[in-house]
Amino acid sequence: MARKSRRQSVIANQETIVLEKAFKVGIYVRLSIEDIRDRKDSDSIHNQTSMLKQFVEERPYLQTYSIYTDNGEKGTNFDRPEFNRLMDDVKGGRVNCIVVKDLSRFGRDYLETGNYLEKIFPFLGVRFISINDNYDSFNPENTNEGLIISLKNLLNDVYTKDISKKIITSFKERQSKGEFLGAHVPYGYARPNDGSYTLVVDEEAAVVIRQIYKWKLEGLSDAVIARRLNDMNVPSPSKHKLNKGEWKSDRYKESVWQRIAIKAITENEVYLGHKIYGKIQASLYEGKKKSRMPRDQWTIIENDHEQIIDQESFDIVHNKRVLINEEFHEAIERNKHLENTENIFKDLAKCGDCKSNLVRRRHIKKGEIEYYYFLCTTFESNNGCKCSRKYIFEDELKAAVYETIKNEIELVNDIDKIIDKVMAENKRSNQSNNIALEIKKTKIEIEKLQAIRTTLFDDYLEQLLTEQEYLYAKNDYDKKEEKFRNRLDELFLEQSRFAEVYTHENKYLTAFRRFMDAQELSREMLTALVHSIELKSDKHIHINFKFKDTFEELRVHFKAQGIEVKSYE
Repeated sequence: MARKSRRQSVIANQETIVLEKAFKVGIYVRLSIEDIRDRKDSDSIHNQTSMLKQFVEERPYLQTYSIYTDNGEKGTNFDRPEFNRLMDDVKGGRVNCIVVKDLSRFGRDYLETGNYLEKIFPFLGVRFISINDNYDSFNPENTNEGLIISLKNLLNDVYTKDISKKIITSFKERQSKGEFLGAHVPYGYARPNDGSYTLVVDEEAAVVIRQIYKWKLEGLSDAVIARRLNDMNVPSPSKHKLNKGEWKSDRYKESVWQRIAIKAITENEVYLGHKIYGKIQASLYEGKKKSRMPRDQWTIIENDHEQIIDQESFDIVHNKRVLINEEFHEAIERNKHLENTENIFKDLAKCGDCKSNLVRRRHIKKGEIEYYYFLCTTFESNNGCKCSRKYIFEDELKAAVYETIKNEIELVNDIDKIIDKVMAENKRSNQSNNIALEIKKTKIEIEKLQAIRTTLFDDYLEQLLTEQEYLYAKNDYDKKEEKFRNRLDELFLEQSRFAEVYTHENKYLTAFRRFMDAQELSREMLTALVHSIELKSDKHIHINFKFKDTFEELRVHFKAQGIEVKSYE
């Protein structure tokens, strides 16, 4: 018989801890290399996922809720798309156990990783399992593991910073030789087939770049150019790279031309034949976060590769943009004395289609703010290719939202009267008393069963019962007690619902009652009562109120007693 490994033995011992509880598992997988098409080692995304899935499937008390995969994300940065989705599911109660291959897959930042393991997860009641580290946070035998895990965590941090120093030193040396080491080749260029680090012109994209400069010289705006390219079905830079196989993610399939892409192309000196390094710099080992550097700190290697745009055209376009920027900032300077009123809809007003926050803008006439309005910028940012045009005046939005909230407050008044009526007729009182009486009876039955089990054991010790008879009877009483305890949990829950929902102290009623005498809409009122306000393309406004589930539960409760509660929605 094959001998079990130490890791398997440790994990096996841990399985006896909480067998009666099923954990909802989030399987987390991370690889810091973006393109792993040719990877065959055990750290590949596929192998990590298979290993973790097998681990979970072999344990009936672990049930996979979802798999979270961050491919090409650094362990020193916890702002990762799939990690954020995992934490959203943890906070929402959908995941209460996280399983990883080893600690370094979870994170390599010593302080941040320790914060999750020692503070955040214990506070949220989340079980954390690291297979290769033989670590399970729910194992009572792990009392001495904290120091070991912290040490591994620190080693991961030191290792990452050491690698950072070596990579940065190597990159600077190779950059000084003119080698292109960027993660992505600029749109308009490609890497040569011989594997060298020079840039060669991608003629298909270069034609588009030259046309963009031609239109800019004719005086067209970035937005108009982007719209023309979309109307002509010209692939955006992201989609072009996807079509050529340089990029793999399907999220670029629907990518379109945007104003910011036109701006970037007409400001990039790489099209003059210059190679530029150091626009954005970061250094983990020096503790420097990623930041954009001023131009005088860039490294520029002139006439490094074939140019796409001539210097004269570039300068004309650049100077026009500088002039526009100066006029823009002059306008800001002229109007800086104008103070904005409070935006009470900040982060609450959203587009009903794309769900992005509505942007608040102001209209200035003769040096004074004439009015404010909200609009969805997705439409104009994508030149009409995404979402739909929608806007609303702030006063119009305030009036509509205030009216709806006042209607809800009137509804609260109606419900308060219904609760008074129900209580006066003793409907709620009798039902509540019945629950309390059943709780009392259930507790008595449980106590009886416990006493009978004690007697059974005494009879067994005195040999009045055989072992088989004792175990049979004990099992029967255990099952009966379990049923009573389950019923007791249901009764306690029902009792708490009465206290929380079917009274004047109901969260929904209490929240709206605070603003019974409010004469105008305020930020305080909105944040207390509203999750979000959605603007539809037909200017219809939909308000997502807080505590709506509690309100609906109250309506159902009254309906069961033959009482209808109207709704203004």
